[in-house]
Amino acid sequence: MCPLPATAGFRAGCGRGTPHRRAMPGRSATRPPGGSVTAAGTITLDDAAITWIVDGQHRSGAVRMLSERNRLSDDFPVPVKLMLGFDRNEEIKQFYYINREAKSVPTDLTADLLQRMARQDSHEAEYLSERKGKGSLLVGAAIYDAMVSKGSPWLTRIRKPNEKISKDTSIAVSQFIGSLKPLQTAQMPRELSPQEWALIIDAFWEAVARMLPTPFDPTEQPGDWVLLKTTGVTTMHRVLADCLPIVIQRGARLSDAHQYEQLLADLPTLAGIVIDPDTGEEYQVDGAEFWRSASSASQYTGRYGTDRVVGMIRGLIAKTNSAITV
Repeated sequence: MCPLPATAGFRAGCGRGTPHRRAMPGRSATRPPGGSVTAAGTITLDDAAITWIVDGQHRSGAVRMLSERNRLSDDFPVPVKLMLGFDRNEEIKQFYYINREAKSVPTDLTADLLQRMARQDSHEAEYLSERKGKGSLLVGAAIYDAMVSKGSPWLTRIRKPNEKISKDTSIAVSQFIGSLKPLQTAQMPRELSPQEWALIIDAFWEAVARMLPTPFDPTEQPGDWVLLKTTGVTTMHRVLADCLPIVIQRGARLSDAHQYEQLLADLPTLAGIVIDPDTGEEYQVDGAEFWRSASSASQYTGRYGTDRVVGMIRGLIAKTNSAITV
């Protein structure tokens, strides 16, 4: 069935056909004073009747094209909202109201729905990935699902679809899923499962928490830290993508937090300059304070900003080939 009904209008006095309403048995149509008619019934149109598509031209065209190619059966259900007796000007108004008031589905909910569709139908997953360019989103959503299944500590910081924004969470589901995209292009010897990625991501963030414990303190609100917001999470996942080949080269386990702790040993030295709002004086911040909201990290927004922070962290990573005991 089409997901949304098309809207069509039968204009009074236009065309040879005439619409007839046949009430259902035991039902009657009544109109209270000043109200409108409400009734269950069947509307039949003569073969000569003409209806004008007010909204849903693409859907209607697709149904017509597929029908002509024998891709749809004669009993394929097509929902339609039929307006009776409206003139062309009123149809224009209805088209405007329908499309002006239309609201897009929240991206968080979209990711969840797409992942559900992909899980239930492998052909749908292939279609979404190859034809609709949703491959990255589906992979990210699968990783997120795996993190949910294993009870990842990250879950308490992620805002669920339709959940109100507050400082108790720091990043939306769709934003977290989007931040995983750099990992999908990381140089890996084989394709990892969502469950394996979930283990790696948790291990990496465990190492980050050891280096910068304050933002992860239970008494702190995640929303007070850029590190845990979209900018920080995207930045750190790009850094993780850089760390993976190094860990592989060392022959160590990718889910070993100690490996990332060694690579991020100098992360607390990342520093920046901020201005005191009261005195106007500049001073340097580093460690966790670099990542506090309204502090230095807040200056690095957008792709250009994250590029700069990633570059600074890359300069701090200890890239060594020395043997490591695992």
